[in-house]
Amino acid sequence: MENNNRINYLDYAKALAIFCVISIHVGFYQINKIVLFAMPLFFICTGYSYTLGKRTLKETIILRFKTIMLPFLGFMLVYTALEVLRAYLFNYGNYKIAFPSFANTIYGSGIIPFNGKLFEYLKGIMAYKTQPINGVDVILPSNCHLWFLPATFIGYVAFALIMKISRNRLWVKIICIIFLLFIASLEVVFPLVCQLPFAIGRGAIGATFMLVGYQLKESKFFENKSKILHLLVCIICALVYFLALYFGSDGSAMVRSYYGPYGLLSVLLTFVGGVGGAVLLLQVCRLIEKLPFTKIKKLLSFAGKNVMTLYALHMIV
Repeated sequence: MENNNRINYLDYAKALAIFCVISIHVGFYQINKIVLFAMPLFFICTGYSYTLGKRTLKETIILRFKTIMLPFLGFMLVYTALEVLRAYLFNYGNYKIAFPSFANTIYGSGIIPFNGKLFEYLKGIMAYKTQPINGVDVILPSNCHLWFLPATFIGYVAFALIMKISRNRLWVKIICIIFLLFIASLEVVFPLVCQLPFAIGRGAIGATFMLVGYQLKESKFFENKSKILHLLVCIICALVYFLALYFGSDGSAMVRSYYGPYGLLSVLLTFVGGVGGAVLLLQVCRLIEKLPFTKIKKLLSFAGKNVMTLYALHMIV
């Protein structure tokens, strides 16, 4: 641990995870099949960094809204304005796309132009299927690659609430994890609702990873000196991770294995495989911390400390 209380191996792991995410976004889609650990890792690190009792639940929600949701909403207002501008300059849609674009930003669905028929419009949102606009198929959520911000906010609120009501009782947390996985799985049980509104589905599974991260910190697992224990855990985590990929988890960085072949079990595969992969990566980064590759470690540390900056810059590209 450094003097500023940052944990080196957490920064290294975040740097490697953001590299994987950016690689997918710039066109290396093959990586998408093997980085089930990427987004779970960020959620786990969030839970790992949580300090119980530091703030009240109200203070936590207000702070996270300011630091997560306000930047997100601000960016999406700009994004919506650009959509309208593009409509006029390049004949892509029209001004009618403005309200649906921003509304679906909050909802989390795809960009669906409002055609004046409210029922059809709402049905289109709930179906969340590819929507052709002037011959162009729009398949991403209108919040694009910032989907994880509202998911993180929803997940963090759920996580902080659970921490408050559980009073550090492990059995309560386990029950809450099961419940959250059930919420996430609703998108499989009811396929017509392919994406729950307001990032609830992704936020729910994000909260489960945050709970795992906090429990890892509380158990002081990474501080254990037993090499045999860490080797055994690495073997188990690697086995779990690759089995999750093999048996149907799509490896998506978006934690969206809702489309796996096993329905409800696909969400469980995402959770178990994500935990296994993230813990394995953290173990690898603990090893990197002990190696003499000073320049590489400085680069990883810098990237890990500036994940959001790197993410924002690559979006411009």
